Amino acid sequence: MKYTLHQLEIFVRLSRTLSVTQTAEELNLSQPAVSIQLKNFQAHFPLPLTEIVHKRLYLTEFGRSVAKKAEDVLRSTQGVNQCLADYQGEISGTLRLSTVSTGKYIAPYLLAPFAHSNPSVDISLSVSNKAQVMAQLAANEVDLALISLKPDMRLAEFPVMDNEFVLVGATPPSSGEVWSPDRLGSISLLFREPGSATRQMMERYVQQHGINVKMRLELSSNEAIKQSILAGLGYSIMPKVSILSDLEQRNLFIQPVRGLPIRSYWSLVWPEGKNLSPQAQEFIESVKRNLHEHLTRFQSKKVSKGGGKS
Repeated sequence: MKYTLHQLEIFVRLSRTLSVTQTAEELNLSQPAVSIQLKNFQAHFPLPLTEIVHKRLYLTEFGRSVAKKAEDVLRSTQGVNQCLADYQGEISGTLRLSTVSTGKYIAPYLLAPFAHSNPSVDISLSVSNKAQVMAQLAANEVDLALISLKPDMRLAEFPVMDNEFVLVGATPPSSGEVWSPDRLGSISLLFREPGSATRQMMERYVQQHGINVKMRLELSSNEAIKQSILAGLGYSIMPKVSILSDLEQRNLFIQPVRGLPIRSYWSLVWPEGKNLSPQAQEFIESVKRNLHEHLTRFQSKKVSKGGGKS
């Protein structure tokens, strides 16, 4: 049998996601490329590795056994790579990082110094909503996660920076005008999907101020919300970090409202008691060493309420 490590990696990832589409996204491959590799891998075995039940993909009992052995092989391969790296005084292996969707505006900048200093480390970055990130942590599928709202789960953490939520619209606010919270009851509000931290923060503000929402349009990403705001569909409470470039280009604007901004905190988290890999430990140290630069990039950049630089 001449299956490749690449095929093993794809099949192991499929065993976790049970989705060819999601497997392709997480490995930064096209869906046809993943399908072809899985077909070639299956050709080595007389028994089926997967089955479709009610239009959903599952591993067969044989497939689960193969996936477990494939994980062992991949871990052994990482161990060989680590031996070479040890002799060369380097850290190797894979850093598995998961982030909530808004974290995609921050995570690449946290990763860049680490990647440059540790060229032998492969990086796997998964971007999904908060509920999915928590599931990955609970299943020990990732080393670390970047989140902005701690869940009811026992986690160790390294705090990184503030996360501000502001009311965003497509119209420049009148000079000096600050809305009262009840004004939000007379405008159309756009919401993120259930399970996202942005949705939780927005609902918390609405509930605390007793606002009767006029209309709720639910969207699955910050990018979709930004486009909907630009199309004139309403306003939304959003993380400021997700709209910095839009504010500078004066495409979107912050509407001042009493009680806003509200804040949470970006943190790198992992399950309490988990033994962090050398890659994960070094990544945290890299974030610490470069924290001032990160804060300067995301927090010292002042943007006026009207969207221009101050």
